Amino acid sequence: MGFFKVKAKDVMLGKNEVKSIRPNQKIATAKLVMSRNNIGGLPVIDENNELLGFLTLRDLHITPLSGGFEVKELMTKELVTAKPDTPIKEIAKEMIETGIQRIPIINNEGKLEGLITQTSIIKVVGNLL
Repeated sequence: MGFFKVKAKDVMLGKNEVKSIRPNQKIATAKLVMSRNNIGGLPVIDENNELLGFLTLRDLHITPLSGGFEVKELMTKELVTAKPDTPIKEIAKEMIETGIQRIPIINNEGKLEGLITQTSIIKVVGNLL
């Protein structure tokens, strides 16, 4: 399969593989989850798996908020997202243009289906070489 035919659903981390966090959890918990899993960001979802925001290590480093604050106070709410059928070429272009390293994949109801990372893109390209 050529790069131009690959879709998000073909290479994304599935929702069961993606570490996430709830909006009312503490910043300290988010730091711990990221550290223990060696990841740089967490989708913020509600109890129905609806994507509400995203929290990154960068967010944590640039804020004066202590670990006692809730994730919803720091998370990014304006997100770039994609659908499972979005061509990976479009996602890669969006990442290059915006500098975003992780793009949540959502269904038509706004529920988290998976996550595309820069590593996901690199693996696709590597497999095609």
